[in-house]
Amino acid sequence: MDLRGFTARLATADRIAESLLPTFKKEVKEYGITDVREVVPKSPKPNPGKNTVVYEFEATYATPEITKRVTIPKIGEQTLTLPADELPITVLVAVWKEKAGRAFAAGGAFPAEPYRKSDTISITGGEETAST
Repeated sequence: MDLRGFTARLATADRIAESLLPTFKKEVKEYGITDVREVVPKSPKPNPGKNTVVYEFEATYATPEITKRVTIPKIGEQTLTLPADELPITVLVAVWKEKAGRAFAAGGAFPAEPYRKSDTISITGGEETAST
């Protein structure tokens, strides 16, 4: 980002972030991330310079149902199904100014915890089951 003009050169990272955050939140939502809410940033947090501001958000991502047909020898085809779910997401945004007239912004979203789901199917055709 290249800031021009006297007012822009005097803008702090906080002020720049205030103008960027609505656009960033809108773009995050376009990727299917919802329920975006600001939280206190956890450590360690990005710190590229003196005039830096970091925002952290918690959010959710709706995972689709996943269905897969598998062939088990001597049993035949079985269907594995992982139901749709809500995956917790962390969103980070950092804005910093290197010097007057020059500012940077970076951000991203990632799972807040490992995504672990399982389904069980019979591997003998009877009561016995195994996790996948």
